[in-house]
Amino acid sequence: MPRDIPRRRTLRPAIALVATGALLTGAAALLSDRVPAWLGIARNRFDTPGWFPWTLDDTAFHVFIWFGITLLALLAVRTTRARMLVGGVVVLISPVVEYLQIELSATRSFRLSDIIANTQGVALGVLAGLVIGAVADAIEARYDLAPHRKPPGRSMP
Repeated sequence: MPRDIPRRRTLRPAIALVATGALLTGAAALLSDRVPAWLGIARNRFDTPGWFPWTLDDTAFHVFIWFGITLLALLAVRTTRARMLVGGVVVLISPVVEYLQIELSATRSFRLSDIIANTQGVALGVLAGLVIGAVADAIEARYDLAPHRKPPGRSMP
């Protein structure tokens, strides 16, 4: 990149790093034997707010985790095609994590209801990621100093 064209600052690498961390944390939580017990304790100690559409159970946990992972992953890439590809990869990863519960945990099991909840979270994450990503792309394009433009006051060789 020529020195006379300023580099664009973007949050996408940081978002990609956070998405990777969220995926690893979510996978660790879903493979943990302790998380279901913690959810039970939380459900007994805290009342669910009236506006919240679910009870605080395992299904809500799966939807929330996969929504967050998918949304962050989609915001880390630029194009709609890449976002759809990332969404497809996340859909494929969720049953793998569910299968690993059989192999890596003593009390967790492979359940179809968990895969359905994962898929719901991924679908909501894809929808939100496409909308928020399109808005972010439009804002970024508006303030973009594209490398193909000639900087003012300089001649191209």
